[in-house]
Amino acid sequence: MSSELPQELVDQVIDHLWDDFVSLAACSLTCHAWLPSSRTHLFRHVDLDSPSACFRFQQLLKTSPKIAPFVRKVRVRSYSLSQKPPALGYEEIMWESHVPRLLSRLPRLTDLNISSLNWGTLHLTAVHGGAFLSRLGSVKRLTLADVHFETSAQVRSMLAAASNLEELYFDRVYWNNSSACVPLNAPVCQMPRICTSLLQSPFVPTSRDTGGRRLQELMLRSGSPSDLVIDWLLGTGEVRLRKLHVSWRDRRNAKALCALLIASGPHLKHLHMELTNGVAGLMQNEMQLGLLTSLRYVHFDGLILSDCGDWITTMVAQLTSPYLNQMEISLLARWTDDLCMLDWNKLDAALSRGCFVGVVVTLNVNLAIYRANKEEDARMIVELGLPEFQKLGTLLVKCS
Repeated sequence: MSSELPQELVDQVIDHLWDDFVSLAACSLTCHAWLPSSRTHLFRHVDLDSPSACFRFQQLLKTSPKIAPFVRKVRVRSYSLSQKPPALGYEEIMWESHVPRLLSRLPRLTDLNISSLNWGTLHLTAVHGGAFLSRLGSVKRLTLADVHFETSAQVRSMLAAASNLEELYFDRVYWNNSSACVPLNAPVCQMPRICTSLLQSPFVPTSRDTGGRRLQELMLRSGSPSDLVIDWLLGTGEVRLRKLHVSWRDRRNAKALCALLIASGPHLKHLHMELTNGVAGLMQNEMQLGLLTSLRYVHFDGLILSDCGDWITTMVAQLTSPYLNQMEISLLARWTDDLCMLDWNKLDAALSRGCFVGVVVTLNVNLAIYRANKEEDARMIVELGLPEFQKLGTLLVKCS
């Protein structure tokens, strides 16, 4: 089939079909000129969430190896943390062990999402484990959710290998044993030996380390190895985070979060902190939000009235960024009257400074389900408590 249309125009038309896989498949069979653009979208995102999906993709790479460069994102979901159905055969039960070999064959992989996986089921041998870790060097976005490691060394070796990460998301990541780990500057050629020796070298960052320096967005959800990730990030040199989302529950390592905020300094633009009252109280004297001079958005979340009032006022008073345009405070109150225990005069004074001119401040008040609690009463308490700020900025009150 010949076409009088310029190839650039054909490519743009096919690009509009990026999420229509039936049409893309038809376009790929139309003519040779339409094949590259169609493949770009057909194989951009691959889901490996079952034995059949894994083996189909394995066979596809075997028969059509030219599609490998088109794969940019892979999502691996194994369900290995739950019991395997007894109807599966041995080869199907062990399908996760094929994943490292498949990933190592994708030269342009930039987005890797792994969930519901026991790391041991990957069976990282010296050869395939080294190739897999080497491939992590091209990944820019890494997501781990409900992943169970055997040792903390495995977590750190993975972070060390992912030297070009720009976005990192950890959600419910666990391990059984703490152990030493590989130096961050270990060359790729040493990865097979590292896998075999279970990463016996101590974790000692050097001036040549680059892992973490490119990281711009970090999310640490509850149940994740927050202090391990922060220690790794701080040890790699200058921290250039622009977006930080943390859900912190560990009182013993509250200072680690403070250290990360201080290190982020003028680079951080988006901050979301979900804290318990106990953690917030420990951090009150350590937090230095005034160093975050480029903040555009900040959200304080997870706090319960009435004993978090002083912390909220202290944190708001520390904010000095001239670029701030939006702030959220989410509170949980058992009773509407608990709102009256917050020192609204101090909070209003903290919000009435020059850096809050034109800022949209949203207060999310979550009330316990009691008949005596009225959303209208809670909204009135908040609005009457911040009269001066409402002359400078915009106040939004959301009650539920």
